[in-house]
Amino acid sequence: MLLLSLMLTPRPAAAETPPRYQALLTAVRAQGDIIPEIGQADQTDQDQMLCMALNIYHEIRGGTSRDQWAVGFVTLNRTHHDAFKADTVCDVVWSPGQFSWTRWPLRAQVPHEKAAWIESQHKAVLLLSGEKMNDPTDGSTFFYQARLNFSWTRRLVNKIRIGAHVFASLPGGR
Repeated sequence: MLLLSLMLTPRPAAAETPPRYQALLTAVRAQGDIIPEIGQADQTDQDQMLCMALNIYHEIRGGTSRDQWAVGFVTLNRTHHDAFKADTVCDVVWSPGQFSWTRWPLRAQVPHEKAAWIESQHKAVLLLSGEKMNDPTDGSTFFYQARLNFSWTRRLVNKIRIGAHVFASLPGGR
């Protein structure tokens, strides 16, 4: 099935405090809309797939399928980039200041649009399966709405437009 354990082994926790996303994952599991590919995975892999699915869902659920794949790849690409100091998808998603939805109240973070949630989960499973897939972002680690002009985006390179978003990377690679 999935070989996430090797690729996404979490770093040892510095303290016994559970990661702040655990309450959300517990609420999502209690809701019961988990697809079998995730529900049958071990706890570590399940956590990573749910973090990926939640990020796709909250960041781009109204976008096209290509937009959703692109956001998933940005999330995954950050796990491989030294600048992010995050070894797992959950570390990437929950790094402070990276994705605004992670600051919402817990109640607002639990998916409520079932079809979009199921679709996000399917994409998460495929992204984390280890299967070779074409990255439409060409390794991008950032995305932002094309119509907005943020000062922080000026330092990014290799910009690719996909739908209403620009996907880009830090200069100099890893």
